[in-house]
Amino acid sequence: MENKSCSFCRFFERYYTKGAKQFNKTKTGLCRKRQEQVTVQDGCKEFVKKPLRRRSVRLLRYYLNEILLELHALREVAEDNRDEGADE
Repeated sequence: MENKSCSFCRFFERYYTKGAKQFNKTKTGLCRKRQEQVTVQDGCKEFVKKPLRRRSVRLLRYYLNEILLELHALREVAEDNRDEGADE
């Protein structure tokens, strides 16, 4: 079996550094299987593919609904401003 990249292994935990607005990925991390520091390009025989993380449809619908409610409120404010400008 050929070696795979550690970045796609389920045992790989990447290190992060704190940036100004977000956390930045580093090119190194911890291999929980071998208990040692590895780089993203390393690989080993204990490679197990990381499972895909899928977001639930219910969560996506919730956030979409929140965005649509905000857009509706902004539209009402814009229409009120337009109506007040026409009265003057």
